[in-house]
Amino acid sequence: MGDGRGPRRSGQDDPLGAGWDRHRPAVFGVAYRLLGSVADAEDVTQDVWLRAAGAYLQDIGDLRAWLVTVAARRSYDILKSARFRRE
Repeated sequence: MGDGRGPRRSGQDDPLGAGWDRHRPAVFGVAYRLLGSVADAEDVTQDVWLRAAGAYLQDIGDLRAWLVTVAARRSYDILKSARFRRE
């Protein structure tokens, strides 16, 4: 699970399992462009996976847009945190 992919879920009623492999590069890409660090982008990617795995996604019309939005918001939160404040 260290690669941010997490456990596989099967079935037609599982939009995350059907789309994660396809959308993971976009999630990573957004996080990397915002944070500039592979390690931080991987952390965000894993956070997005965990959040999506626990969310009710059946009503999401565009899974890619939802995942990318979560990644961007999480990245912005990290940028605002004290960890990234350079004095």
